[in-house]
Amino acid sequence: MHSRVGGHSPITAEIMNPLSRLIATLAIVGVVILASRSAPSDAASGESVRCELDPPRDVAGLEACITLLPHDAELLVELGAAYAAAGRGVDARSAYRRAVELDPRDADAQRRLAGLPR
Repeated sequence: MHSRVGGHSPITAEIMNPLSRLIATLAIVGVVILASRSAPSDAASGESVRCELDPPRDVAGLEACITLLPHDAELLVELGAAYAAAGRGVDARSAYRRAVELDPRDADAQRRLAGLPR
């Protein structure tokens, strides 16, 4: 008579133990790989929070923030204003256009874009 392990026959238990271990190992490896690919570094995460809460006012600082938060229309408007103040009209126009693309209802971005000299 065969003894039962966990309600399974000995044959099933012999097959399931290695299979269960393999599945668990693959799941853990998959989670680690996905986490390492999708999670930003602590420094980048902290920097993006700083960009959202207290964005810089200079062109270089705003450009750095845009690389971290490329879909932030408000940051793009700030960048456009910094470009305009620095006499970089072409870059200002590009930043304002991108902001309007991201948020078509952004009246400030639309007004600033329309106010740039052609």
